[in-house]
Amino acid sequence: MNEHIRRIIIAIAIFAVATLIYQKWRKSHGGYGLFDLLEGNMKNSSEKVTLKARDLPALAQFNAESTKLAAAVLPSIVSVNIGTSGLVPKKDIFGFLRGYGTGVVATGLGSGVIVSKQGHILTNYHVVNNAQQIQVTTNDRKTHEAKLLGQDLDMDIAVLQIKDAADYPPLPFADSDKTKVGEMAFAFGSPFGFDFTVSRGIVSATQRRLSDIGNDYIQTDTVINPGNSGGPLVNYLGEIIGINVSILNDDKNAHSWQGIGLALPANDARAAFEAVLGKNPRVPGYLGVDVDMLRIQTNVQAAYGAIVTGITPGSPAQKAGLLEGDIIAQYNGVSFETERDFLKLLSKAKPGQSVTLTVLRKNQPITITAKIEARPPGL
Repeated sequence: MNEHIRRIIIAIAIFAVATLIYQKWRKSHGGYGLFDLLEGNMKNSSEKVTLKARDLPALAQFNAESTKLAAAVLPSIVSVNIGTSGLVPKKDIFGFLRGYGTGVVATGLGSGVIVSKQGHILTNYHVVNNAQQIQVTTNDRKTHEAKLLGQDLDMDIAVLQIKDAADYPPLPFADSDKTKVGEMAFAFGSPFGFDFTVSRGIVSATQRRLSDIGNDYIQTDTVINPGNSGGPLVNYLGEIIGINVSILNDDKNAHSWQGIGLALPANDARAAFEAVLGKNPRVPGYLGVDVDMLRIQTNVQAAYGAIVTGITPGSPAQKAGLLEGDIIAQYNGVSFETERDFLKLLSKAKPGQSVTLTVLRKNQPITITAKIEARPPGL
């Protein structure tokens, strides 16, 4: 019996020693366990946790690369300030108002991006429309006089050039045809006058267009507000994928971002830039129709058709005899499944070219030949 008790005592002693060693080890490693609970030491759920870069390597790398991207792009961004003729207050030597005179007053603010070493800048035409004076501020906070070289009203693109000779850092164009839905996008500009602002989002959609007289746009959820107009939408390589044009605003009482921004694709912006410089004049053709898509069942070899919902007065579509309600099933013998596909076919047509449309009218197929014309300015 004494031997049995002695063994029990030894076992208890060994357990006690092991428990003490484990408890000290837990405390030295900042742990929390049963003994803390038994001792009444409740764990503080609001205890501050200190994180280091090595704890979150992926986020640390993304953070570093985002700042690197901003540092690479911002030197090519400008704020665009315009002035127009207006009344300027006149004051005497004591600062008292003594009437008004005419002069140039600041009336608008937008954004732009440098696209050549010679100081050429792309912005929106609506930013500089009717401006008597244009000034741009570069990322080094220096203000420069700029001149308007030309514009493309259809694209809402204006080309400026900084007047003083210098070697400026241009931002390269990406091939916007390769832009994919879901890829990261960064907007640079001066929203509400807060110059050199960066926001991040994704490309929500591409080729947003419902009419052949409109432009394709890149849709993004990147935050874009008034003042961002004319600034670039760039990819993670710091290349221009679009020029920010507008935001969708269904609420007339709201004048800021609601989750949908639109940017003119880089390929179109570049074409407008080259056309202004006279390198590659752009003469867009148009048919003059608004369309929606629907599935059709007919003996025509097409599963989808573009129903004509609107016709521009005096357009080639009207001259050719197209009517609202007609369903265009084929274009030059080619079928299509989406508005984008149909309008893309139309966009390749040149002024003077004749195109053949297979049309369903009252479910009967007819053939209509239309002659593409140059799009009227501003349409």
